[in-house]
Amino acid sequence: MEPVDNSPLDLKQAALVIAVNVLMLLELALAMYFASRSPDDFSATFMAVFFGTLLPTLAGFFLLKRRLRR
Repeated sequence: MEPVDNSPLDLKQAALVIAVNVLMLLELALAMYFASRSPDDFSATFMAVFFGTLLPTLAGFFLLKRRLRR
């Protein structure tokens, strides 16, 4: 098992975390907007839009975070 790195974030890593948080909030607002336009399929539309945008964002975050650690 690898030891946990508890070192503080540098400026680039902190900026990446803030950017991902802002993107997630925008994705949430976008999903709510599209879901409100089709109230009959609110849940399905919300999940399709939110998870369809969230998963690539999180994948990109983990890839960029790994690259910044090097």
